[in-house]
Amino acid sequence: MSKHLMLAACLALPLAACATAVPPVEVTRFHIDNPPRAGSIAVEEMPGNPDISLEFRTYAAAVQQEWQRVGFSPAPTGGSSDYVALVSFRRSFRPSGVDRSGKPVSVGVGGGIGSGGYSGLG
Repeated sequence: MSKHLMLAACLALPLAACATAVPPVEVTRFHIDNPPRAGSIAVEEMPGNPDISLEFRTYAAAVQQEWQRVGFSPAPTGGSSDYVALVSFRRSFRPSGVDRSGKPVSVGVGGGIGSGGYSGLG
């Protein structure tokens, strides 16, 4: 493997930590007597949330995917649906400054390429 390719791979590795994934989602159905078996469902933001953001769309897509897994189909855009799923989420921020919780965390990535064709990542 060429030194340039190895160097590029080592430099690209930290970018993998920037990749986002679909957040974990669980769907619970509540019903009385006759449970719904299937139908179309529209995923909407719960009233009272500040804005429809990119973050909301990520959660809405995850919820829609889970509904499809349990047998429901997405409602057509702008059309009517048999059911409506209301999605809400809450953001919280860590206080800035020194963390006094007693739980130190350290994350580091390092790598090196030697002149003898040896490389390492640690």
